[in-house]
Amino acid sequence: GIFYGPQQADRTAVGSLKAGFGAAILPPALFDFTGYSDEGYRGKMQKEYAQRGMDPELQATYSTVNLARTPVRDVWLGTNQFLPIINNVNQCKWFDFHCHLEKLRRKSNFLRLKEAHFFASPNDGIVSPWQISHFGHYSEVNTLEEIVSGFEDFTIVEMHDTVEYVEDTFGLRTLDERGGLFRHEVPGISHPCWLYDFPLLDSEGFCQFHPVYSKYVYRVIS
Repeated sequence: GIFYGPQQADRTAVGSLKAGFGAAILPPALFDFTGYSDEGYRGKMQKEYAQRGMDPELQATYSTVNLARTPVRDVWLGTNQFLPIINNVNQCKWFDFHCHLEKLRRKSNFLRLKEAHFFASPNDGIVSPWQISHFGHYSEVNTLEEIVSGFEDFTIVEMHDTVEYVEDTFGLRTLDERGGLFRHEVPGISHPCWLYDFPLLDSEGFCQFHPVYSKYVYRVIS
């Protein structure tokens, strides 16, 4: 899930929010991504966005809110109505048989895949951190206040160290161990360029869709 952390690549994503992408995904009347100082973008904005994102009505209306992964695990599990279910880490009461059966169904469905290919670029410029495209996420803290006080200490938890992989919650480890998981890291690709021509977001230049598709995607699906 998305969290705008301290790594340098995330500064580009924050810049995209300030430049208008934030207003495109969430009306400024609901959350204004532009109203922060440079220092405020290193913890304060992230905490306040996490608090705003707890609103179930906001989650039901704006899909981007569902994609957030607040690095306070109890808060994330208790308030996000989408990603914990997709990751199959949602908590079921012991007597809620429907909930338990749904978790089994989701894992079984995922494991029907013979192969799964995931593409990511360190130069994405929109997704933050870019490693979430390869099932990584930022490290966790115990309280929302620590998002501010401990912001510079956040680090990336790589896929193999995540709860989802270690506990095989939705079948990711099983798919990997049977040789069906492929992660492709491609430099120099801005996020929209996986679908259409678009400028690079972290440097001068232009990314063209067709060469990217032909070189990296087509060879996988052909």
